[in-house]
Amino acid sequence: MAGMAALALAATLASAAPAGAQEDDATGRPGGVSLRVTGLRGMLLPGGRFRARLRVVNDGSVRASRLRVLATLHRRTISRFDYQQAVDVGRVGGLWSSFSEDLGGIEAGGSRTVVVERSAEQLGLGPGDYGVYPLRLQVQRDGLSLDDVTTSVVFSPARVEEPLRVGVLLPVDEQPGRLAGGRYRVDHLRSAVDAEGRLRRLVDGLLARRGTPVTTAHSALLVEQLDDMADGFRRANGSRMVADAPTARRAARFVREMRTLTDDPAAQQIALTYGPADLVALTRGGLEGEAIRSLTEGNRRLESLTGARPAPGVLWAPEGLDDQTLATMLAGGADTVVLSDDSLGTLQPPDQPFTPSPVRLLRTDAGTTVKVLVPDPWLEDRLDAGPGEDAPLVAAQRLVGEVATVHFEQPYSPRRRGLLVAPTQLTTPHPEMIDEVARRLARVPWARQVTLSDVAAGVDQERTPVRLEYDADDAASELSPAYIASLQSARRALGSLSSVLATRSPAPDRYDRLLLQAASVHYRPIGWTRQGKRLVRAVRSAAAEVASAVDVVQGPSVTLTSIEGQVPVTVRSTAPVPLHLRMRVQSPRFRLVGPSVQSFTLRPGQSRTLAFRVRALAPGSTYPLRVLVQDPDATLRLAEASVVVRSTAYSVAALVVTAGAALFLLTWWVVDRRRRRERAALRRRRRRHVDSPV
Repeated sequence: MAGMAALALAATLASAAPAGAQEDDATGRPGGVSLRVTGLRGMLLPGGRFRARLRVVNDGSVRASRLRVLATLHRRTISRFDYQQAVDVGRVGGLWSSFSEDLGGIEAGGSRTVVVERSAEQLGLGPGDYGVYPLRLQVQRDGLSLDDVTTSVVFSPARVEEPLRVGVLLPVDEQPGRLAGGRYRVDHLRSAVDAEGRLRRLVDGLLARRGTPVTTAHSALLVEQLDDMADGFRRANGSRMVADAPTARRAARFVREMRTLTDDPAAQQIALTYGPADLVALTRGGLEGEAIRSLTEGNRRLESLTGARPAPGVLWAPEGLDDQTLATMLAGGADTVVLSDDSLGTLQPPDQPFTPSPVRLLRTDAGTTVKVLVPDPWLEDRLDAGPGEDAPLVAAQRLVGEVATVHFEQPYSPRRRGLLVAPTQLTTPHPEMIDEVARRLARVPWARQVTLSDVAAGVDQERTPVRLEYDADDAASELSPAYIASLQSARRALGSLSSVLATRSPAPDRYDRLLLQAASVHYRPIGWTRQGKRLVRAVRSAAAEVASAVDVVQGPSVTLTSIEGQVPVTVRSTAPVPLHLRMRVQSPRFRLVGPSVQSFTLRPGQSRTLAFRVRALAPGSTYPLRVLVQDPDATLRLAEASVVVRSTAYSVAALVVTAGAALFLLTWWVVDRRRRRERAALRRRRRRHVDSPV
């Protein structure tokens, strides 16, 4: 009976609802009517005007009638949490003011644009009402909301004594497209080389706002790849792209625009570590030098490619740091470190409920301190998420409204306060959203855009110190120890190859960049790890190919007719280039009278015989002499062989001992024979005496 009563009640409510409210589209919106914000001016000063351009779309199959747009302004937020709950969840406060516009009807599949505009006074905003107010825009029919958007209105005085310093830091990076053989996976670089690629549009937007104090973090690897592609390149499938091909032209354009960006005196450029590198994995695996080189090479290569020097000493860690890695990078020249908030922990609870300063004092395990710049974590998440279902301008207004909320936390604070706005390093933010954020911040008196260096120098440091947090989950996501070990082996092989090549060759530099690329955090995922391993194998194969071109010629055994003599060893090369080599011989049965190591150069196809003077320690014996052909630094063995040496000479000492022994035996024999004769004679005399008749 209770179930029947519930069904009857539901039927009664359905019949009492407005007729049009039962017409739902596939998205679940009543009547298929949606509201889109195509223009929004929500930053108000005294005497200013709010303006929104709205597009109402009827996606349903029937005409939608009796439509109106309702705008409700709600009481200002008192905290960041309050603002987030209002805009993200819709938990707005009490009503402040409202207004509406009638739309009439919209045919099925049609749309209508309406502009709503009100002055600050009409919204009920006057002096002393400064703050951030949630604004809900709805399209209704007969009092039923068909769709809504929640945004905000920021009302501020025309002049602010101490504006909030806002630094915007944007990464300019993309996954590597360069393969081991020098070919390119263009699909990995689509975001940079396609006309509508996100990175392409981000750079275009930055160029359109030249003169804005924004900081960009450039990947030297990305610019290097595109610069190489600009002259023509081979795709992964082997097809040749000439310099006039559309992809090559777009790559060349990107490089030109990067050079233009770095010439902007109002902006600032920093270099990402080359790759960017998995710094903790390298340091943990004993490749501290490689970690430091990723920072120095990132700066050096970027300056070489763009002609402008990046801000020195700035390290933006891609995936957090541990204490050992931080100490390594500080020793390598870093003095300003950018770290996400989730990489840090406080040493003591904060003493105030306000948004902390982006400038923190990091205390290491060694007892030293370093200045760390921390992007705001909530804004970081917002940039990573992008517009979502909202239009980019609505998402930008949401972000800027939160920045305003930080200002109004302490609107009259004497402290120099600031925020650092940045996505995670491996994320390319939505270009239109970034463009809208920059436009809005440029028009308000309560915020002043500054560069990263200005944030570090011009914002008061947070009083509560922080420490690094790098847990097991962070370590589990690193490049594996086996991967790092193979990288280390390839680095040794490359060092040997560089010292062996007698003439200046571009090969070592190319292989060096492949190994720097292979250390990138982009190769952490399993599918990408396989590509990184191919880069490492390419370097090791190149070193092995040179080693296989060197051979010790096996000849007949060498006979020494005296205790000391020359042992010839012949080595040959089939390499197409001259090689610097060193040869070393050793044996426990022979002592080297001259040098045991000789350095020499082999021309292509040349055979060369080197002589080593040896002294036999055991004359008359036969024993192998071990021959090693190595690189000049003796780190890599290119060839190995044994030369059989036989000594037919006798030692003088042995002869003296033998002669002495023979003389002793001869003397002993003579004396013994004489004694025997004397004893025999004595026995004969005694016998004659016994036989005498007397």
